[in-house]
Amino acid sequence: MLADLPVEMVEYRLSEEEQLCPECGGPMHEMRIETRQEPKIIPAQVNLVRHEPRVYACRNCQRNEERTPIVTAPMPEPVIKNSLASPSAVAYVRV
Repeated sequence: MLADLPVEMVEYRLSEEEQLCPECGGPMHEMRIETRQEPKIIPAQVNLVRHEPRVYACRNCQRNEERTPIVTAPMPEPVIKNSLASPSAVAYVRV
C-alpha cells in the first residue's frame, strides 16, 4: 500500500562542528541511516515522508579506544510512537 505513494525525503545531518568525537575530538564518519516513514495527508493527495537521521561514529575511537561514541542527528519526534501517524494525518482525522 505504501510502496505506490510519492516519497518526500527529509534528511537530518549533524553540522561539521557536531561531527567531532566527544571523546577524542577527532572527526566522526556517517555510520548508517535510520529511517522512519509516515504518511503526509494533503486533501485529495497523500505523500510519504521518509525521515532519515544520519548516525555518526568516530573511526579513531573504533580503532584505538575501548568505546566508540555514536551520535544521531536530531529529528522531530513522531506524533504517536511506533506508528505511521503524522501531524497532518492526525489533524485530518480530527476534522
